[in-house]
Amino acid sequence: MNFLVISPIRLTKGNDQFPTVLRQYLKEISKDITVTRDAVSGMSYVSVEHYDAIWADWDLLKKVFPAFIKHLRKYAPHVPLIVVTGDKGVDIAIALNQTNIFAIIRTTKSVESAKEIYRRLKIHSEILNQVPDALKLHLRPNGFGHFIGNSVPMLKMYKQLAKVAGTNFTVLTLGASGSGKELVAKTIHEMSHRSAKPFVSLNCAAIPENLLESELFGYEKGAFTGANQAKPGKFEMADTGTIFLDEIGDMALPLQAKLLRVLEDGIVERLGSTKGEKVDFRLIAATNQDLFAMVEEGTFRTDLHFRMNVIPINLTPLSNRDDDVLLLSLFLLNRILKDSFHKVEFISWDLIDKLKSRKITGNVRELENLLTRIVFNSDGKEIGREHIQDPIEYQESQEVEIPQTTNGAILPLWEMEKYAIENAISKLDGNISKVSTMLEISRVTLYRKLKKYEIEIQE
Repeated sequence: MNFLVISPIRLTKGNDQFPTVLRQYLKEISKDITVTRDAVSGMSYVSVEHYDAIWADWDLLKKVFPAFIKHLRKYAPHVPLIVVTGDKGVDIAIALNQTNIFAIIRTTKSVESAKEIYRRLKIHSEILNQVPDALKLHLRPNGFGHFIGNSVPMLKMYKQLAKVAGTNFTVLTLGASGSGKELVAKTIHEMSHRSAKPFVSLNCAAIPENLLESELFGYEKGAFTGANQAKPGKFEMADTGTIFLDEIGDMALPLQAKLLRVLEDGIVERLGSTKGEKVDFRLIAATNQDLFAMVEEGTFRTDLHFRMNVIPINLTPLSNRDDDVLLLSLFLLNRILKDSFHKVEFISWDLIDKLKSRKITGNVRELENLLTRIVFNSDGKEIGREHIQDPIEYQESQEVEIPQTTNGAILPLWEMEKYAIENAISKLDGNISKVSTMLEISRVTLYRKLKKYEIEIQE
């Protein structure tokens, strides 16, 4: 790889901000390194040379950072920028212009971080070479489409998104609540040949069962009490475009059968009508449930599962994407600080480490709420781990006691599941919403399991 290094001194000498060991490592992995002592000269190099990545000392870069990023967007929009900063923390100013930021590393862990970054840089380069020119505008060093992050799991997913966008295949997105399933659908739609056509979204779990059918299929005037005029359903509204059905696992069996017929022949029949309407749409469905288990339980149709599970895309939870936490936090802080009168200039490395080690089950939504509380709890210009004050420290403060058998036998799965539900109910005072969130299942699924295991609960 060809690197541009913006460092106070040459590779042969030492510097606290840009460690000698880091410069030596870059020299080992790069066939060609250009070194410059100031960021303005770096802009000149970028104008005439191609680089696979830029490694820059923050003390040199921050003086001209907005202009530097603007220059990169013009001459090298896809070139990753790796910022090397001191141990104090990360300057929030980076959040204002982070499009080209690939990573931010601290001096004391520079080589350790650089080795992982090098691995990701190679994957990013592969994607850039494989993606059609028309889709390159969606690829950025700090993310892809609507996503922020360039961890290995995310980079692999970006490959899938770019590939499936050029097809008309049905996509089934699998991931926990808040992991970005709708963003997958929007990104695919915006990169596809249907991008100028409608994008229609519907959360199946948010609509009462008796109303979901009319929402999807529409109805004619007089079809039922209150149907004073005809109304098209979501399928008709999505004609020539894309329809996104979130929480598909919460759909009742009778409606699943009707959905299957639409997928097979592309004909939608409104409630109260005997005439079908031919529609052309791409289906992207999503769920946070185990559809294979639901098929075995008989709560989800096997044939519908086969029909939808054409191209599965799995979203890795944020708790398994440590490398994305800092970039995501900066992106979210930029948004949060616009709604706050409090000025924050630094985020400490202690806080960043704490966020990375924390099991964030709520994904991006939980991270944003957590950062909002941190900003609210802080008084100075720096936010640190001491500003984390959670109303419920469920994941960290509650030790879950695993039930034991007297003879050392292995407990059946159903018994472990029942215990997990009972434990969550006890810890969360019977709050169904919190229990379903912590167990990462929908309320519908939770109620079904409560009935199955005969667990009584008082909300």
